[in-house]
Amino acid sequence: MLKNKTTAELVSKLMLEISTKLEDSRAHVYANCDEEEWQKYGEVTGEILGIIVIDVLNEIFTDFPELKPDEYYLPAKKGD
Repeated sequence: MLKNKTTAELVSKLMLEISTKLEDSRAHVYANCDEEEWQKYGEVTGEILGIIVIDVLNEIFTDFPELKPDEYYLPAKKGD
């Protein structure tokens, strides 16, 4: 996806920050809103998190494994 390591590093840091803030917002909505609000918010934010993790971070960390934080789980590719 991204060929420039410096750009990949910047983007990965930003995506990790965004995903953390998004998770925080999900926890807040879950604790403070009714079930219908939570369901709608949870669905939309879940899709966003999926895109961030699967389509952005996993690609970056596959191409640049040295950028992957130790606590980040990167699934193995099929056939590995």
